[in-house]
Amino acid sequence: MLAHARALESVTGRAPLPADQTRTLWNEAADGWAATLEHPAFRAHVRHRAEALARDRRVAALTPDDVLGALPRLLVSPLAELPTLPGAADELVDGYADFGRHRIFAPLVTEEFERIVDEGSQRIDEAVRAADDARGDGRLDEAVHTVRNELHPLHDALRPCLAQLPDWRRERVSGPASRATHNLVVALLNRYRRWLPGLGKTARLVELAEWAAREATDDDWDTVAEHVLLVRELHARNRRRWILIVHPYRSLMALIVLSGLVAGVAFAATAGPLEVVLTAFGTVTLLGLTTLVRDTSREGTGP
Repeated sequence: MLAHARALESVTGRAPLPADQTRTLWNEAADGWAATLEHPAFRAHVRHRAEALARDRRVAALTPDDVLGALPRLLVSPLAELPTLPGAADELVDGYADFGRHRIFAPLVTEEFERIVDEGSQRIDEAVRAADDARGDGRLDEAVHTVRNELHPLHDALRPCLAQLPDWRRERVSGPASRATHNLVVALLNRYRRWLPGLGKTARLVELAEWAAREATDDDWDTVAEHVLLVRELHARNRRRWILIVHPYRSLMALIVLSGLVAGVAFAATAGPLEVVLTAFGTVTLLGLTTLVRDTSREGTGP
């Protein structure tokens, strides 16, 4: 009981411990509870206490078997709080996976993982439909936002639980999410073939393509992997463009600014301080406007 309580306090942040200590506590808790619940002396004690409390109306309807049957479910019930503890998800799931090694807990732990995945997959399906609708209507900005800020976080929050379930169950959740992301990648590739966007946007495209590949099913893998290569090639080409065009452009701007400052100093020899300030201000303004035009043309429009 103490090991279980300390493990829960550690993963929820109330009394954090090093990862190896927390892992040891989970093992001790799982092994200890399994041995206790299956020990004849403990079961006999529970039966005795249940019979002694039979006159209490609050528990009169419960038989000793009811009490013994409810204890394992009670011990794995903290898993129900997993959606409210995203920062502790990995450790909490791994900890209760230790409980799942024991026959008395295994079906309950699997059932809880299934319940969490079922609830999360409904929200994932909604995000997939929203992303597909936006992409189909040509609203690629909206589709990118939905995928990156809704679909992926929802799926990633379920990843620890999915890892505890059979592959077919994982693919049923991850497959649609991967395909929605991959379809968006293809739509963006088609747009970017007509014009190269800013470097940040092709970097984001690489991120989307690699996520789709990471979660792809075996049937989809070859097609998704092919597009990952195309996206990386596009991003590399965009990076080369950045090096060849933007960097020399910055050097030219620096030369113009330097020339303006030199001219300002020379002008100061025959003009008053007001004229010097105006000259410097004009130079800086010219630089700012030119930089703004450069950034606008480089980024383009659309996702």
